[in-house]
Formats: sequence, C-alpha cells, structure tokens
Amino acid sequence: MSEWRAHFATEWKLLLRGAHFRILMLVGVVHAWLVHRANEWTEHAGYYLHQFEFMYLGAITILAILSGVYGARSRQAAGEAQLIGSLPYRSIRRWSAQLTVFLLPFFIFTCVPVFIYLWLRETMYPGASLYPAWFLLSTFIPMLYAMILGWLLGGLFKSKIGYAAGFLLFFLHIYGGLLLLTPRLPMPTRLLPNFLLFDFKSMGYFDDQFGFSREMSFWTHRGFYLFLAFALFILFIYIKAKARREPGVRMQATGLILAACLAAGLLAGHVSQKTVQMNQVAIREISNLESVKPARLSGLSYDLDMRPYKDGGLAVKATIQFTNEEAATLPLAFTLNERFEMTEARLNSESVRFSRDGNQIQIETGDIRPVTLVLHYQGKIADHKVTEEGTMTAVHMADRWNVNLPMELAWLPQPLFTEGAAPSRVTVRYPDTIRLYSNYRTLEKTTNAGVQTIQFEASNEAESGFNLWGGSLKEVAAETGGMTTKAIVNELFNDDYVSRWVALFHEGKRLMLQLNPEVQVREADTLIAMDRIRFNQREIAKTGSGIIQVPSYFFQGLYDDEEVVAQITEFWFDSSGAKGERADPGKRKQFIRELSAYLIKLDNKKLLAANAGDKHVQELRDNDLGEAS
Repeated sequence: MSEWRAHFATEWKLLLRGAHFRILMLVGVVHAWLVHRANEWTEHAGYYLHQFEFMYLGAITILAILSGVYGARSRQAAGEAQLIGSLPYRSIRRWSAQLTVFLLPFFIFTCVPVFIYLWLRETMYPGASLYPAWFLLSTFIPMLYAMILGWLLGGLFKSKIGYAAGFLLFFLHIYGGLLLLTPRLPMPTRLLPNFLLFDFKSMGYFDDQFGFSREMSFWTHRGFYLFLAFALFILFIYIKAKARREPGVRMQATGLILAACLAAGLLAGHVSQKTVQMNQVAIREISNLESVKPARLSGLSYDLDMRPYKDGGLAVKATIQFTNEEAATLPLAFTLNERFEMTEARLNSESVRFSRDGNQIQIETGDIRPVTLVLHYQGKIADHKVTEEGTMTAVHMADRWNVNLPMELAWLPQPLFTEGAAPSRVTVRYPDTIRLYSNYRTLEKTTNAGVQTIQFEASNEAESGFNLWGGSLKEVAAETGGMTTKAIVNELFNDDYVSRWVALFHEGKRLMLQLNPEVQVREADTLIAMDRIRFNQREIAKTGSGIIQVPSYFFQGLYDDEEVVAQITEFWFDSSGAKGERADPGKRKQFIRELSAYLIKLDNKKLLAANAGDKHVQELRDNDLGEAS
C-alpha cells in the first residue's frame, strides 16, 4: 500500500503543477454558474436538480473522456513517468493511482448537484428524503466509464488524433445511439447505449410528481457500466502486466472474468426488468369507471390492510363495516378490477362463497345479515406505458416507495348494492416507508412496528370514490368560506409558490360560485400535479372521481402568471356550466380575460380572502355572462 501512496502523491503533484487541473476547475465552476442561471427560474427543486445534472454533467462527461486521453498521452512523454518506469513497480498500483488522481476533479464535479440538494434539504425542505442525493451521486459511474474509455483511446492512439476519437466516441455513444441505434433496438434494450441515462425525464427515471425513480432497472443499468468500466481497466492492467511479465497476472485475469460476468449479469437483469415492464404494457387495462358520478356516500367503512410486494404485486385485506341501513340491502355485489384475484370472503367471521364475472363479484350471503365482510384479494398493480420519447414509464404502482391508486383503477371493492359508491370512512395500513395522501381528509395517523395506520374521512357530502397516493409528496391547502382546495405535489416544490397557486385556484372557484350561485360545486377539491411526459398532461382536466389533474408546470414557474391564471379561469368557467348558449365565444373570451385580471389583482394586493361584497365582483355578477348557464 505504501507503493500506491507514493505513486498517488507523485501523480497528484504532477497534476497540480500543470495547467490542466486549473483550467479544468475553472471550466467546471463557470459552467456550473451558467447552468444555475439558466435554471434558477424553476420553483421545483427536483426539476432544477434534474436539469442541472443533465446540462452540467452531460457536458463535463465530454471533458472526462478528453482528460482520460490527456492523462494517458501526457504520462507517456513526461520525464517523471519515464523515471518511474525505470524503477520497480506493479502495474496495478501505478496505473490505479494515476487514474484515481485524474478522477478526483470529476468526482468533485459529480458532487456539485449533491451538495446543492443537501443544502436545499437543510434550508428549505427539512425532512425530505436522502434518496435523491444517492441518485445524483450515481452519475460518477458514467464519469468513471468515460474516463477509462478516454484512457484506452489515449493509449491506443499515439498522436493527438486520440482527442478527436474521444470526442467522436462520446457523440456516437450517446447521440448516435439515441438517434440511429435506439429506434431499431427491442424495447427492453433501448436504454443500453445511453451510458449517462440523460436526460432522466425522457428515459423514464424522473417525473415531476414522484421525483427521482427508485426502479431497480436504473441501478442495474448503473451497475452494468460500473463493472464494464472495471473490466476495461483490468484489461488494460492485464495487458501492461503481462508485457512486463509481472507476477499476479492470473489473478488479474480472474478479476477480469469476474468483472465481465458481473457486468453481463447486471445487463441481463436490466433487460429482464424492462421486458417485464414491456409485458405489463400489454396486459394492464383499467376498468372503465369514468362514468361514475358523485353520489350520496354509501355509509360503509373500510379497513384496508395493504401489503406491497417487490414484483409489483399488492395483497389487500379489506374489512367492510355495514350500517343498519346498508345491511338490509341484499344481495352483496362489488366491482373489483379483474387483475385482482379474490382468494377468500368471510361474512361475520364465517367463510362464504362468492362468484365472479369479469370485474363484478357476487357474495352469497344466504340468510346471514351482514355486519362485517372481510375480502382477501391480491394482484399485480404495476403497469407501464410507452412515452412519446419511445421509452417506458410507470403509470400505476403500489410499492414501498410510490403509490398511485386512482379510483378508476377499481383497486378498492366498489359497492353495487347502494346508491353511493364511495365509503364514508377508510382506514389504511401500509408500510411506514412513505407518506400517504388521499382526496379524503386525514383524521389521524399512528405508527407501530414499521406500519402506519391512517384514518381518512370523506371531504364532500357526495363522492365518487377513494383515491390513494404515496411517495415523497406533501399536501398544500387553502380553506375559506367552508370550502377547501388542496394540492398533492412532490416534496421538492416550493411551498410558498405552490400555496400561492392553490389559493388562486381556490379563489377562482369562489368567484365563479359568486357569479353563478345556482352552480353546484364540491366543498373540497383535490389538485394533482401531473407530469407532462408521464401522463401527456397539458391542460387542466377533471377525472371521473372528481380529481383535478393539473400540469405540473403550473407549480414550477415555467409560464407567465397571466397564462396560468387564464387557464384556471377557463377551467372553472367550463366546469361550472357557466358557458351557456348566451355566452358566445367573444363574450366568453372577454369574461375569462376580466376575471383573470381580477384574480391577478387579488394576488398582487394580497386580497385572496376578498368578500363577496366586492364592487368588481358585483359588476361581474350583473354581467350577462355571469347569468349564462
């Protein structure tokens, strides 16, 4: 080990002595500042880090390849290297020390977005997950791979053509693979040529709602290039050591074979995981429940004991409590997505038979008056879809890190024997690895032995169903006049900025109700920030269960305030039924423009709690547009 330290100290002095290191650090600092300035507009720290990683380290990786070429060539001509070469040494120690020295600047560059995230976490987002730091730090693996590629090129080409070859190799490896090779590859192998996996969003490993992906396919991809880099470096050492007839060559050959086998295994694992996702695209079909309308609550209470599995499966024990009114209604029938297999049904602690026809389940009660019904069912939730970029991204899931279970998925037994489909209360038991949220309001949360128990209660007198989301999320709400509007967003969205737009969304609903008092609105609305690539969401839309899907860029600061407010106003205008026959397109446009200007005025004057007696509101109410229905 003393020999390795001596080589390291010598190489470090040589690096500091030349202009290469100082120029490299200067370029890194200036480039980091320019990238920061280009992305400081965003109010989503996760998206900022995604863009910073892509724009900053993507370019720095080119320097890693060229520095590898420089390192290999400069040491061939340096007098110090010739002196060291005349002394006894072991190739593995000399070249690993030299490579380590040249990698240190790029490790510093890789840590820049990590340090930014840790600083943001400490100052603005306390309690946020540490996972993004590890995710961002993993980019050092493609840095290592790029450096070793450049090193091999520098050793292969004795002239300056090695620099051109390194530059060309980078673009062929990344852009050539993406533009020429990737479209012709089978779907499960399309990410392999992109050793950087940039950008994460297009590759399916980042979205605005759930943040940085925890998919194992990401880490098997990283692992493949890690051991491929090791294999290439050991091959280089093996060639050098064999030429010098050093002892230990067989051990290096063994290491080469082991690294190659591990790389091949991780490659096979990545392809296998992507193959599973590709098959999930074909077999996952969501039940058509969009036609379900808000209705009187069923009065039933659900207790859900949920256990996610690593393969994307979910086992549920659903305990349904009946009221006296509901118990008198027979027979018992439910809607449950056919991807779930019902394994057992117990009525009042007694096992009962059940029959199934597609998504409908019939419970044979006999003469038993139902008090408690326990249903055991399980199935695979995880499904994926192909994005416009030609890669796969998750849609629904229920694992230890993310949950996306909308009512339309029919993952919860929906009663068919009552007027209302939605339960009045739901208790959820789930591993305490994530935070869970719903369109229902949270009453109480307890944790015991790694399992969280959350009691939810319906927020409206009329509901269509129970929706559940989980992950690195948070809830931001506005409440006035007995009405509530809340947004469920990623934990790295700016609190103040999201609060502002939730308040404007809330105020837009209140103003529309003031202008059209006869319109029926929900007491509580839930906004979900939807990722554009993942869900192809570009406009505000309402789901069958009454959830308002909002493009995530609304909360990111991407568009001007006037444009976002106009879309909010237009949404409430259309969804409230205010666009009647008397509201022609010209008047409609004028109304939206006037109301949008008023909302911005409220926001600028910090008057989001303005009362209904405001003179301008009264003028709008008296307008013919306000009377349109």
